[in-house]
Amino acid sequence: VPTLFESIAAPLNRQTAIVLADENLLLPVLHSLLENVEDVNVTMGYPLKQTAVYSLAELLIRLQRGCKISGKRVKFYHKDVLSILNHQYIRLMVGGEKLDELKKEIQDNNRIYVYQSFFGGNVFLKMIFSPVEDYKIMTGYLIDIFSNIAKVTLPDNTEENTLRREYIYHFIKSLNQVKQSIDTAGISIGMPVFLSLLRSVFNNLLIPFTGVPIN
Repeated sequence: VPTLFESIAAPLNRQTAIVLADENLLLPVLHSLLENVEDVNVTMGYPLKQTAVYSLAELLIRLQRGCKISGKRVKFYHKDVLSILNHQYIRLMVGGEKLDELKKEIQDNNRIYVYQSFFGGNVFLKMIFSPVEDYKIMTGYLIDIFSNIAKVTLPDNTEENTLRREYIYHFIKSLNQVKQSIDTAGISIGMPVFLSLLRSVFNNLLIPFTGVPIN
């Protein structure tokens, strides 16, 4: 895209348009724009499933599906745990050094299952590695986790902060709409059905950038 712009003799202005046949190209194109392009008006949506919000939500759903409760003891499958500890948002919240220590202990001890008590020293990790047994609690569980992630501000990275919060806003909005629809219908559904429903909704959700000027 930058090379194409450089080859255009006319100045770039409000009459310049880029038409994308695939919405997955939106962010790569935005990142490739020349520095002297100050304002961009985006009129298409971006798939939630291409974002880190979606990937973490998917890992959290998988974590809860594999959760096992025996009496008062709660445990999670080690592969699900390690996938979450490797996620960029978890590293943002907890810090790479702390996560590397936890992963090393899990791997060095060949743990098949990791107990909830293993994360007792960190409030955010304790929030994540908590059992969820019905869809209403699951809704609050996801909202709490992503609301905390949205509060983090990276210095000197306004674009990342803005996009992350935009993704999370629409994620939580859709999550609440799903829950409200179920409550309004007055139906009773189990966790497996609710999680499958969430996956279906999030797979098809587009972040509406329509008419939003990006500076």
